[in-house]
Amino acid sequence: MFMRTNLLRISVVALSTWLLSPTGLAGSFRTITVDGDSSDWGGVVPAYVNENGVNNPTGVDFQEVYLANDADFLYIRFTLQQPADPISAWSTYIWLDNDNSSATGFHPFGNPNFGSSLMIINDQAYQQAGGGWNEGTLTAAGVAYGASVIPGTDFEFKIARNVTGVAGDFAGLPLLNGDPIGVQLASETGTADSLPGWSNYGDVYYTMATVPEPTTFALLGVGALLFSGKLAYGRRNFGGADGSQSAGRNHEIE
Repeated sequence: MFMRTNLLRISVVALSTWLLSPTGLAGSFRTITVDGDSSDWGGVVPAYVNENGVNNPTGVDFQEVYLANDADFLYIRFTLQQPADPISAWSTYIWLDNDNSSATGFHPFGNPNFGSSLMIINDQAYQQAGGGWNEGTLTAAGVAYGASVIPGTDFEFKIARNVTGVAGDFAGLPLLNGDPIGVQLASETGTADSLPGWSNYGDVYYTMATVPEPTTFALLGVGALLFSGKLAYGRRNFGGADGSQSAGRNHEIE
């Protein structure tokens, strides 16, 4: 009875986590090395999982999207149902909606339910906040992508969180400081695919994780280092040329 009750509790918690994970995902604080090795994504749950199965067998067919951030970058990772090349054709897009309003920004493929503030293709980002497809290249966005192999099934990207607009009313204004931001993926390879699906645009939201506060143990460690440094410095200068113990005291770190 005890084991059955605990298993039931575990199942309920797991189900609740699964139900909450696709949308409104709380941020995961990570610093990701964008090199195609996904091991540093450990512990980050998918922000959205493909709901349509295999529907683009000859092109980029999205499986999952993961999101994480640190103080400087937003990181985006997506996996595919089968190996494909989302890079060389320049026809796979990551759209980010900074204000979560479908009334502003660019509408991908005319879909009225998502308003993109900027778009990422490969290692470039483009302003879209004013409603245009390409309102200017965001050359200072720090965009990069990584893949262990192309064609492949696992791709990761990053973009600087302090990216600002370069044209029109958005010149100099932040394009990635929303809370939360909307995320949409799409590819025109093969017969095309989208994540979320075409009918569910606007279903992925991500809230940036805050920079973690130092732990008590970390603070104690810093304090210990400072204290040991003070003692060591004091000992090196403890005692003057005449053998007295007064000269070194003026050199202690207070």
